[in-house]
Amino acid sequence: MKGMSVKDKNKVLKIILMFFCMSVLIGKGVTVYAEEFQYAYNDVASYGDVTLKVEWNEPELGQPTTFHVSASGGSGLYKFNMEAPSYSNPEENSYESVADPSRGEWTEYTDECDSHDYTFTMTASGIYNFRFHVMDLVSGVTYLRTNTYIQVNDANYPSVNDVINSAVKQCNSKGNNSEYEKALWLHDWLLEQLEYDNSLKWSSAESALTRGLGTCQSYESAYSKLLSAIGIENSEVRDTYDGHTWNAVKLDGEWYQVDCTWDDSNENWYDFDQRHLYFGLTDELMALAHPGHAKIYNDMNYGTCSTNLKNNYFVRSGDAAKWIETYRDRIETKLNSKETKFVVDADNANYPPSISGIQNGIIAYAINQTEWSHDNTKIQLTAIGNATGFEFKTTYEEQNNVSITGWQYIGDKWYYYEELGMKHPGVMAKDCVMTIGDSEYLFDANGCMLTGWQKRPEGWYYTDSSGRIKKGWQYISGSWYFLQISGVMAQEWLCLDNTWYYTGTDGAMRTGWQYLGGSWYFLQSNGVMAQNWLYQNGTWYYMGVDGAMKTGWQLVGNTWYFLQSSGAMARNWIYLNGNWYYLGADGAMQIGWQYVGGAWYYLEQDGHMATG
Repeated sequence: MKGMSVKDKNKVLKIILMFFCMSVLIGKGVTVYAEEFQYAYNDVASYGDVTLKVEWNEPELGQPTTFHVSASGGSGLYKFNMEAPSYSNPEENSYESVADPSRGEWTEYTDECDSHDYTFTMTASGIYNFRFHVMDLVSGVTYLRTNTYIQVNDANYPSVNDVINSAVKQCNSKGNNSEYEKALWLHDWLLEQLEYDNSLKWSSAESALTRGLGTCQSYESAYSKLLSAIGIENSEVRDTYDGHTWNAVKLDGEWYQVDCTWDDSNENWYDFDQRHLYFGLTDELMALAHPGHAKIYNDMNYGTCSTNLKNNYFVRSGDAAKWIETYRDRIETKLNSKETKFVVDADNANYPPSISGIQNGIIAYAINQTEWSHDNTKIQLTAIGNATGFEFKTTYEEQNNVSITGWQYIGDKWYYYEELGMKHPGVMAKDCVMTIGDSEYLFDANGCMLTGWQKRPEGWYYTDSSGRIKKGWQYISGSWYFLQISGVMAQEWLCLDNTWYYTGTDGAMRTGWQYLGGSWYFLQSNGVMAQNWLYQNGTWYYMGVDGAMKTGWQLVGNTWYFLQSSGAMARNWIYLNGNWYYLGADGAMQIGWQYVGGAWYYLEQDGHMATG
């Protein structure tokens, strides 16, 4: 260091000393760490000596937030998992999973490690719920979870409710007055907001309206919220057989099926507007696209029966009427020949059956709503559409003479045309309950006679295989049902000849103990509601005149009894509120002098034992 200044020599010595110290530390096996990264927030959960810790910084909407997940204690062999986050609008406290929790990354645990970083992008103002897990199998920890709520707010990222309210305001400003117009506008608006998520990850209204992606669950959830916000009643239809979901929408008092997911198509393979094929369908037509739905809508507990096409998109738009014109010449040729039964091939028979079947079902409905005539002869024309064509049945009215009346078997289905002497001879019965002879029958909107359980606005009916509406007590599929004089199935409480029964919301007669409206009732094996004293499995209960199980002190006749919280009648000594009471073997409260167990006791007029 000859020739160097003192200052430079000191610098060199400091550097040499620093390297010497580091070599000593490294030689002794000590690791030198940089300063640990500090997070603004954290959440912890512990079980035994294992602690799970989640750390993160201030989230920024629209940008990924990193969650640093680590654990301490136990064996040190940790596996981590992040559940699918859920979202709630501000101050609503109603959470929906933003992604499908049963798929992909949300079901997986990491390999063994001491920490793991997860990222998630929040896209809507509101509250997000995050749940992280750790497993330490060596230490016996199989389920340890944090449960974290993070509220975020940014005017550039509105809440789901804000997006919905904005859409509703826009819809109303467009002059949409009817329920049909509003439901259609919101349907079209929604389809412009998102694309189907082929990864099957995103499954919520949040993902549909703020990420622009979603599965059928996203379409259904977002459309449901839009409809509810504008005041249109709706319900989810979940086809568990086909793994699909869509909406039932109530328009002008009637239910219609709407599948926004399947309508969201930019393809144009057919000669009609594919983005409205599934707007306003009947259950029967929707089942052509989703076969599992046939099992659902034929169940008597199904609550959104859709049987009308009056508010179908193609009927309302006039397209169905235009489609009729392509068949008019072929139909009228048959009518001019006075044919009573004939078939016309469909022009769309080369389409997939589910597509052509739906379109032809709509065309058949429009045909049946159209007035037909030839040479001043009024013609009652009934069409049934299928995937490859149409089956027709005709009735000609000539000079007040009716050519076809009574029962007619067409295309494996029964129809009925009013007979001479009836109000409308030759007119087919449609969408009604009709008395024919000494029996009543049900007919749908197309005139087809119905069998089995059938839902109408006034309630459920049951018809046997011959179509006759059943009445009175009927044993069906293992349960008893009561069909009233009108044929409508009784539901919940039913009084017959001063005897009460409970049939539930599904109409099935109940037996045994039933908890209803805050009270317990007992329905005997024949369904009759027990009243007054009931002896069951060695125990007495008092049900009162109203059948509701009583508890506490009860005056029956001129005698007091005590019924425990289970309803069981108490006997012998009981201790209540600091006093002893004696109830005989029959449960009756005793008063005066009583000889019990070899000793005399005096019981006051209110039954409590005297002391002192």
